[in-house]
Amino acid sequence: MHLGKSGKDWIEMSPTARRDHVNILLENLRYYLGRLVEAGAVAGDIEIDGGVFEEMVQCYYEDLARIPERSGPREPDQFKQKAFYAFWIRKLKPINLKGALSLPGTKKYWINEVIAIFMVLWELDINIQKQDSFSTMNSDFLNDLLCFFRYKSVSPHALCLVFRGLYLDLSSEPTMVATS
Repeated sequence: MHLGKSGKDWIEMSPTARRDHVNILLENLRYYLGRLVEAGAVAGDIEIDGGVFEEMVQCYYEDLARIPERSGPREPDQFKQKAFYAFWIRKLKPINLKGALSLPGTKKYWINEVIAIFMVLWELDINIQKQDSFSTMNSDFLNDLLCFFRYKSVSPHALCLVFRGLYLDLSSEPTMVATS
């Protein structure tokens, strides 16, 4: 899910180039929704509101454009990019499910939170499953993560820290380095 553009690049793109880029990202979203369907986590028809999706992409890139203004790097790292993208999927909810989610403790209207989280987990190769099956997933952890994401005011920065923490092996002894 390398999104391929910086915020500044997006702002400077022609309308035609923006539409083309939105279509590429839309296909990427469909791919990940297909993975959820294949895994048996989603059943039923899935609709993506194209207008809401385009607005979501616009908000995402506008946020990325503001990062350098706050003394950040020109190109945010993969954690920050994916956290901002997940945030905007959850915030604007471009996906509608006319079926059911089969993940423990979820409701069908959580589809945007589910896809946002799983896109990031899959892209970062974060495995919270005991095997390659949703039925063996750590359901308590997943439910906590989804409830946190759905019902709490979660900034993209907080999500970045969550994803970074999941990616790192926090069970090992951290190495402390003194700096002068």
